[in-house]
Amino acid sequence: MKYTLKNKEIELTDKEVEEIVAKYTKKDKRWKPEGGNYWFVDSIGVLHNDTWSGSASHLDRLNAIATVTDYIYENEMLWTEGKQLVKYYLVYDKRRDELFTDWVGNHTHLMIEIPYLKSEEACEQLIKVLPEELKLIFK
Repeated sequence: MKYTLKNKEIELTDKEVEEIVAKYTKKDKRWKPEGGNYWFVDSIGVLHNDTWSGSASHLDRLNAIATVTDYIYENEMLWTEGKQLVKYYLVYDKRRDELFTDWVGNHTHLMIEIPYLKSEEACEQLIKVLPEELKLIFK
């Protein structure tokens, strides 16, 4: 099959395409920027620009967000627009070093790091299963 790469036409076999896709979609490691500026889409679909500092704490926080988000999707805990009027989210109280649940109506839009959850029980399960990751996200 023919493709255009940097204004040059190249031809790749189906096997070559599969190898390229496999190389860049490995599931054993999370992607991290190499340095400089990068763009990303957050859990609610907003595009952001950030600068990669390379600090371990920043990488740890990104990994915690990915771990929590994966858990939400794998356990079908995600709030679904149009199906539920109330959406739940987690709040971190820094003074008490405590996570708790709160909710908003369908009309409210908050900037949060992880997706909205479908129930208070889902929030409580997340707090019970992944407390350290959540604290890392919110600190």
